[in-house]
Amino acid sequence: MNRKSGWGGVLLGIFAKSTKLIKILKGLKFAKIFLSFFSMMLSMVLYSWTYGLALGVGFIVLLFIHEIGHVIAINMRGLVMNALVFIPGLGAGIFMPETKEPEDEAFVAIGGPLIGGLAAVALYGVWLLSPEKNVIIFLLAYLGVWMNLFNLIPMRPLDGGRIMGVVSPWFRYIGLAAIVAMIFAMKEVGFILIILLSLYDFAWPAPVKFHVSLVIMMFMVVGMASGFTRQPAWICWIDISLVALYTFIFWNDYRKAIKAKADFEEICIIRSQGARTPEENAVLQEKLEDIRSQIDSTLKDPPKLLESESRRWVWTLRYLCLAGILGGVLFHQAGQMDILKPHIIETHTYK
Repeated sequence: MNRKSGWGGVLLGIFAKSTKLIKILKGLKFAKIFLSFFSMMLSMVLYSWTYGLALGVGFIVLLFIHEIGHVIAINMRGLVMNALVFIPGLGAGIFMPETKEPEDEAFVAIGGPLIGGLAAVALYGVWLLSPEKNVIIFLLAYLGVWMNLFNLIPMRPLDGGRIMGVVSPWFRYIGLAAIVAMIFAMKEVGFILIILLSLYDFAWPAPVKFHVSLVIMMFMVVGMASGFTRQPAWICWIDISLVALYTFIFWNDYRKAIKAKADFEEICIIRSQGARTPEENAVLQEKLEDIRSQIDSTLKDPPKLLESESRRWVWTLRYLCLAGILGGVLFHQAGQMDILKPHIIETHTYK
């Protein structure tokens, strides 16, 4: 009887723990859905408040279609999808799942600009065929094409950086030059945030990254204070807050590096003082391993490259074709923009 009660208690305990685990997992899934929905609604409200309801809602829909492209690519590769988060003022993003093969990362990255870009081009085609020539539809098509083309700049964390990063690490310098050129050509200092986020892609020592992030933060603050931006005030504050947050992260890595260096020098001094017992040497070796792990935590492994040269050419051609199509459509839209500009100003939707 006691044995049956014991086994019954064990089974009940396992069942209770399993039920609790299932509830936790369901809660995590619900939390992801809630985070995605809440962040999307918040972004929609802020964009609608700033640019009008039609543009605000339409832009969020275009962002959502872009991210759905990533979701489709993730499912096609059999990867695990993380939460979809909308960040007001910056757009949206899906935390990149773990990929073992570099081609998986490129495939997931190109899904967004491909699906999002085709949707924007289709919307532009609807506008061209429409006799009414609705200004809102044109602006949404223009924003959609521009957004997806901007995402193809070959610099992480943008999609273009993840696509071309598996081909060659040198493409990120082309992306860096493009971002710097856009900052001055468009008089928009907010783009410098992309450079800050890209520091994770460079195998620089922690002190260098920290001081570069300080320079970026000062440049952004001075630029926005002097009016070197066209963004609304609330987006500027979000950008500055994010720059301050990442600068703090780089400072923390810098602090870890200084401590690791001091600990390393201390161990070298102890070892130079004479012979040690095997136990003491084991302790010192353990400390050295801990120091190495601290240093490694401040660095990021460089992206894996495609081993096959033919696959590199395939992905380069895919990238160039998509960028060329979106660039050509954007060029055509720019010609229409000059014609529509008086009507856009009249409707108070162009800012």
